[in-house]
Amino acid sequence: PEVEKLRDDCGFPGMKVLEFTLYLNHQQRLSTVVPENSIVYTGTHDNNTIVGWLKDEISPSLRKAIADLVRADVRKPEEIARHLIGFAYASNARLAVIPMQDLLQLDGNARMNTPGTSDGNWKWCMRPDDLEKVDAAKLHALAVRTGRA
Repeated sequence: PEVEKLRDDCGFPGMKVLEFTLYLNHQQRLSTVVPENSIVYTGTHDNNTIVGWLKDEISPSLRKAIADLVRADVRKPEEIARHLIGFAYASNARLAVIPMQDLLQLDGNARMNTPGTSDGNWKWCMRPDDLEKVDAAKLHALAVRTGRA
């Protein structure tokens, strides 16, 4: 509580990880909370990629609710992930940060770090040709459409 008060007193933005802000409410509808004075991340170095999270870490009912929210095919985690990037961009957050693993729609094999473990962390590296796989024109259009350009 003291840290949150200091952050608020200074006007610093809070950090919101999209994976942790999406939840089913008591009516089994998807809810999210991303205040304007925040920075929204689809993920960080300490959690799974969006695709890995969708495939391996959430319930089928939450995956369906997320797919319905973003109007994506529940059977296609990469499509849902792409739409969640748009969801982050369209949020009220002051900034949106998308890790390369999420832009590349990589699964949990590209996870950077698993807290509490000592093996297999910090191994993922972007290959030189990976950047060419990101459609810069679509990303720019998304930024323009959501007022982030």
